[in-house]
Amino acid sequence: MEKDWVLNPAGNGNEIRRLYQKYHGDEHFRTGAAVAEMLIFLCNRGEYEAVGSYFRNSVMAVAETNPEGHVRICNERSGKTEGFMAVTKSTTAIDARPYRRGRKWFERSCHFTFLGRIFAALVRLQHGIGKHLGSLTCIT
Repeated sequence: MEKDWVLNPAGNGNEIRRLYQKYHGDEHFRTGAAVAEMLIFLCNRGEYEAVGSYFRNSVMAVAETNPEGHVRICNERSGKTEGFMAVTKSTTAIDARPYRRGRKWFERSCHFTFLGRIFAALVRLQHGIGKHLGSLTCIT
C-alpha cells in the first residue's frame, strides 16, 4: 500500500447506501440488501469509483490496524496466484517432461490443456468479454 493514500469518502458505508438508494426505482432494487449485494448492484450500474473506493478503504483500514499481517497476507496471496498463473500462461501440460510415456498420457495431457483453455473462454464469456477467448491473460 502506498504511503500517500487517503480514504476516499465515496467508499464509506453511508455513501454506498446513498448511491444504492438512488436506484430505488430499478426492478432489481431490494430493500434491506446486504452490503455485498449493494456493491454488486452498484458495480452492474457503473458506479465503479464508489465500489472500488469501498474495497480500497477497507484494505487501508486493515493495513492501518495490522500492518505486518496485511503485508503477510498480500505476499502470500500474490505468490500463490502469480506463481500458478505464470506457469499456466507460459507452459502447457505437454511442455513438461512426461513421467509416463505413451499415447494415453499424451491424450490425457492434451485434454487437460484444452479444458484449461475452454474454462478460460467460459470465464471470459461469463464476464461479457467476447474477444481473445483462449487467452489466459488477466485471469486470476
